[in-house]
Amino acid sequence: MKILININKIVLVGLLLVSVSFADDTNTVKELFENTFENTIKILNDQTISKEQKHSNIIKSSEQMFDFELMAKLSMGKNWRKLNETQQNEFVKLYKKKMQSSYSTKIDNFTDSNMNVKFTKQLKPNKVVIYSSIVDNAKNSFDVDFKFYKPDIDKKGKNSWLVYDVIIKGVSIIKSDRAQFGAILNRGAVDNLMDKMREQ
Repeated sequence: MKILININKIVLVGLLLVSVSFADDTNTVKELFENTFENTIKILNDQTISKEQKHSNIIKSSEQMFDFELMAKLSMGKNWRKLNETQQNEFVKLYKKKMQSSYSTKIDNFTDSNMNVKFTKQLKPNKVVIYSSIVDNAKNSFDVDFKFYKPDIDKKGKNSWLVYDVIIKGVSIIKSDRAQFGAILNRGAVDNLMDKMREQ
């Protein structure tokens, strides 16, 4: 009986430790996320620099939080193998440029907006989701969820947790891009996709 009780205690302690660890992870991700967003708002509200400099600073800030290289690969899905090494390297650069341009342009609209973190959820030991909403000055709101993962090895110049997908109004950026890229590849060769990316 004593052995059974001791085993139950060990299991209970183990569960408590896991719960504490998960709580620490979600708090870490939330803090990283909020700090990055606050820094972005400061950049937007800085009247001493030009719009171009604001965009440049915002892109530098986004570099720390987003894993654009992984997002590029995920956006291709199984079609990633259709690209040779040279094409893969170029695609990553073009996708990164596309995402950064889109992010810095859209963020312009956040000047008079607030982002509220509704809650965080740990999906796996190395994956956390930030569920948030953006409220503009007209009191309109929409949901934006950020999916984070923790790389096995820290990446230079990056946060310890990185965004690998963003869900805007229920639509995944990765899934949306994957469908778009897949449609282009179904209509033609890889060169067609690369040409489309270069045009953007």
